[in-house]
Amino acid sequence: MDPESREIIVGLQQLIDRWCGHRRIMPLVRLLPAYVAFDDLPDSWIGLCEALKDTQSLGPSAFNEVEWKKIKELIAATQRRARAGAVTA
Repeated sequence: MDPESREIIVGLQQLIDRWCGHRRIMPLVRLLPAYVAFDDLPDSWIGLCEALKDTQSLGPSAFNEVEWKKIKELIAATQRRARAGAVTA
């Protein structure tokens, strides 16, 4: 796994750990299925991106400022990875 991919996964793990620790069920329900199924293939990047967008749809009031910013950054990063994978696949 390349450094950018690792950085994305670490960011996801940080959010998931935080939400687990605070028992934030709704974001976890939306993100975990794609995270658990992730296999670093283009379709998995698309799945993570869609799951992050679904999580984001809970709205900014569901997250603190840092989480909201991280979700937006991770959406952009997973979109880049999905596009890059589609080009090389």
